[in-house]
Amino acid sequence: MIFFIIILLIVVFSQAKFADEGGFFEDYLDKKNTTAINGIFVILIIFSHYSQYTSFDGFYDLPYVCLQEHLNQMVVVTFLFYSGYGMMEAVKRSGERYVLKVPSKFIKLLVRFDIAVLIFLIVGKGFLNLELDYSAKNIILSLLSWTNIGNSNWYITAILGLYIAFFISFIPLLIRNNIQIRWVCSILFLALSILFVYMQIHLNRPWYCYDTIVLMPVGVFYSLLKEKLNKVFMYNNYIYTLCALIALGAYIFFYFRRYDGIETFSLWGIAFMALVLLFTMKVSVFNSLLEWFGVHIFSIYILQRLPMTILDYYGCIESHRYISLVIAIMATAFIAMVFDYFVDKLLACVEQRIRKNKLEQAAI
Repeated sequence: MIFFIIILLIVVFSQAKFADEGGFFEDYLDKKNTTAINGIFVILIIFSHYSQYTSFDGFYDLPYVCLQEHLNQMVVVTFLFYSGYGMMEAVKRSGERYVLKVPSKFIKLLVRFDIAVLIFLIVGKGFLNLELDYSAKNIILSLLSWTNIGNSNWYITAILGLYIAFFISFIPLLIRNNIQIRWVCSILFLALSILFVYMQIHLNRPWYCYDTIVLMPVGVFYSLLKEKLNKVFMYNNYIYTLCALIALGAYIFFYFRRYDGIETFSLWGIAFMALVLLFTMKVSVFNSLLEWFGVHIFSIYILQRLPMTILDYYGCIESHRYISLVIAIMATAFIAMVFDYFVDKLLACVEQRIRKNKLEQAAI
């Protein structure tokens, strides 16, 4: 596996740009740059999920195993943080118009997810006849993302819950839109997100279902404070280095206490994200390949288990571990591209039909 990590590092730094001495990349939170960073982590998630189908116990696997065990849930931290940041930036631009679009974002995500779940149902039950729970109850719960039928699901549950929390929290913005109301709404969003975490704890959900949820409201607050924080971080190299050392110290401190409770794990995630932000202020890793993976993040995350399951079912992973990983990556990329193309077309047709019906009703 070390060779896959080396290839990934080559891809990441092949077109990397470094800030001039004393300078910073002020566009480090532009969509193209955050998409590329997400592309890195979705590739790491492919590696991580693949490791669940085999054991990496060779000498050259050890560095990756150590990396995987160290990063743990940090591989999804940027997804949540950048989502929260992007949503708050949209609120700053469009105000109540964006808030009113959040329910449609919820529906679109659930529709995309349900289409993927149905594909897993067809492949798992119809073709492979896997020994999974295909009861009506479990299928319904799987369509709601609460359980699964061989697919990944917890992250979708988290995002759907956070969309609901965001919409409820920002309802006051529909009445009045100013900076004070945005702060009130953001604090309420943080409170509801924490409530969502403790609700899942109460329901005995696995730790990984909720241990990074707080990163989305943190992204919202970062958007509100971005200008002030940038002035501090980018004041000069000395202040930047001091901030980086503080973030690194916090990362190390909370890493060793990450399992003391959900609070310390969340603080570890925040410290990790701080290091990512500080890194991207000085180094831009954008390239078209990473951007592609970042753009297709949903379909890659959800559909990657399809080729892995098929390869595992036919014994390919056991007999050809690394070749199967290459096949899984290529197959996932192809399936994700096809899936996004047709689902985007479907959703566009549905939206067009809805708009047409509204215009016809308005004309009447």
